[in-house]
Amino acid sequence: MLGRRKLSFSAALAALLLATSCRTAPTPAPALAASPVGSGRVILISLDGASSIELHRRYRAGELEAGGFSRFFDEGQVASSLSPVDPTLTAVNHISLATGFPPAATGIVSNNFHLAGSPWGERTSGFAAPIGTETLWEAARRQGKRAGIWTFPGADDTGARRRGDWGLVYGGKAYPPELAADLGRRGLIWPGPPDDDSLEATWEGKPGIDLSAWTDQAVRFGDFFYDGLALAAGRPDWDLLLGYVPTIDEAGHELLLEEPCQPGFSPERRDAFAAARRRVWQGADRGLSRLLKEVDLSTTTVLIVSDHGMTPVFARIDPNALLRDAGYAKLGPDGRVDPALSKVLAISNGGVSHVYVAPTVAPDQKAKILADLRRRFIRLEVQGKRAIEEVFGHGQLGPIRLDHPNSGDLVLFAASGVTFAEKPLPGGAISAPTDVYGMHGHLYRGGSGDRRLAGIYLALGRGVRKHPLGEVRNTEVARRAAAYLGIEPPRRRIDPQTL
Repeated sequence: MLGRRKLSFSAALAALLLATSCRTAPTPAPALAASPVGSGRVILISLDGASSIELHRRYRAGELEAGGFSRFFDEGQVASSLSPVDPTLTAVNHISLATGFPPAATGIVSNNFHLAGSPWGERTSGFAAPIGTETLWEAARRQGKRAGIWTFPGADDTGARRRGDWGLVYGGKAYPPELAADLGRRGLIWPGPPDDDSLEATWEGKPGIDLSAWTDQAVRFGDFFYDGLALAAGRPDWDLLLGYVPTIDEAGHELLLEEPCQPGFSPERRDAFAAARRRVWQGADRGLSRLLKEVDLSTTTVLIVSDHGMTPVFARIDPNALLRDAGYAKLGPDGRVDPALSKVLAISNGGVSHVYVAPTVAPDQKAKILADLRRRFIRLEVQGKRAIEEVFGHGQLGPIRLDHPNSGDLVLFAASGVTFAEKPLPGGAISAPTDVYGMHGHLYRGGSGDRRLAGIYLALGRGVRKHPLGEVRNTEVARRAAAYLGIEPPRRRIDPQTL
């Protein structure tokens, strides 16, 4: 998830007042299969937001018949699910996929957070922050392998550690210049994501685009990634190729309207949105089929994964509004926290919020503030139900592998159906109807959380023996890819010579 928006507030509020509960019970996690070993070329592609439950359901329903996903079911390995790290966010899980380490080691604790040691109140993007361990592309290059990277998060070409031998950065920048020129000659030009604002304008009765046009845009956007990956796979100068496709995630955020408690719900809209999401999945199926036709599976292993799944949401909450009401934060004219005047601030993304106390606060006062805030957040309700699933103190983060100096003094995980607001809510409210339909970032905790948050893992090609897999952990993926590539996996400690 790279950024989300809004629904009509008035329509959302009306629907919310009629809502019921949006919470479901988790199902048990299956057993884990052993990692394979091989040697050869490796393609690792992440389909952002692809849920294991949705993949298996769509395959069983016969919706994926283009020869993409079905090749993995028929000839390779398909895990029952992929267990994401917490929080179940895009930056967090992609960096763990690329390193084999949890946030406690990588330092990527959210899509946005306060970097330890940086000036008070400063926000850092998890997509651009320093990565605390070696990455798969670094490990490959250290061992004499060549790496191509196609828009994979963390490889943004901003430094030696954040690039491959060649690649494309999300947004359309290619490197080296020869690759950029080749893409231009072939007409492979960044088309931009689907126009969420214009679709939502139509929902509000304003000029915009309809659902069919939005879906066409989403499928076209996906085609850009798959066609680019097919072109990249046809190059001779790589041993490891990493790729990323965002469209399933985008469709989930915009269109996961499934439950009557969600704003604007009707059976007709639910069915229309479901059909649009199906088209996006089928576009991915066709894209994978085209890619596989360009790959020699006798010499190449193809791994398809995702960072997380998605759950429907009906409400959002703003922790900074609660901090304001409690007297710990002062807001500026734009409604955001003014760090210079505040003792506490929250940085939120999706289902998680990191709450930081200013370093100028005395230790005894800090302890009192945190105890008070824990009580306030635990008591917080939306629609008569608890809004927060769990509140962790910084010292309690070890069991969920989030214990890093970049994590908050408190870490809040929203309850099912609730998301945290990244911007101030209308009127400075603490809670409001959701402005998106699908979200992630909530607590998964190794499978004891919402199973809809689980991702996907599929393998096909060289070294892959067809047999069923149980649940694969996110942090296993880099080791599996390294084993197929025939190299040592990424190291926890970074070689100073690479810095």
